[in-house]
Amino acid sequence: MKIFAPAKINLGLKVLQKRSDGYHDIKTIMQQIGLKDILFLNHNATDFNIKCYGIKLDRKENLIYRAASLLKHQTGYFGGATITLYKNIPPGAGLAGGSSDAAATLIGLNSLWGLGLGWSDLKIIGGKLGADVPFCLQGGTVLAEGTGEKLTTLSNLPFFGLVMARPYELSVSTARIYQSMPPHSPPGKEIDFSSFVNFLDQKNKEKIIKWFAHEELNDLEKAALAIYPQIQDLKKVFKQIGLIPVMSGSGPTVFSLVNNIKTAFQKASFLENQGYQAWASWIED
Repeated sequence: MKIFAPAKINLGLKVLQKRSDGYHDIKTIMQQIGLKDILFLNHNATDFNIKCYGIKLDRKENLIYRAASLLKHQTGYFGGATITLYKNIPPGAGLAGGSSDAAATLIGLNSLWGLGLGWSDLKIIGGKLGADVPFCLQGGTVLAEGTGEKLTTLSNLPFFGLVMARPYELSVSTARIYQSMPPHSPPGKEIDFSSFVNFLDQKNKEKIIKWFAHEELNDLEKAALAIYPQIQDLKKVFKQIGLIPVMSGSGPTVFSLVNNIKTAFQKASFLENQGYQAWASWIED
């Protein structure tokens, strides 16, 4: 069985109050993109055998193994699986590669093992693995609230090319960034999500692009830039080549929407020549 695991970006992110459990409530729009990992799943008599190309994984300390083990435990299934991962989503880039791999594992094993679980069942299991896993199970364009578990399906973002880059192999500590946030909703501009949702409904690409020109679309950005100033340097390069830079989630990846794939590849190539890790992709529903 062959399963694709798409990456995601955050189109805007508002941090709300800190909760009693130590997490923060957020409001964000998540978007599935064309960059994908690929998983192949086969029956195995009893155990899990995980192979990986493109990254070295610890046998048990990874989300694929955790997802498979949790699904087996929750359902009482007696068998196992051989899972082969071809890794295309860069690890540590904040693109939910691990979460998407976990979601693909749940979807694939549910079918391979004939478990018959519905989407609501898979999302409950996925939520125990990480805040992004329920979205990765659903995909598309989604408003996420709470800690990311409350999902509202939106009209699909129209097709755009996508330029993404990060300072070379820079990984960030999401926990450290959140810990530097104030306990209450941080001061600053409100993010006009309602207008963006209207633009999605209208499929108005011009207004969507203009919406991204706002400077404050991510409440985590100020904290991230203070800890990782390399991201600010990358944003400047985006602007120099005519792109509107937006940091996705807690970083370090910065992205920009462009009109077509050709432009995305041209801009990504330029960023690579400047010493950044860069990828061209597209918006996918």
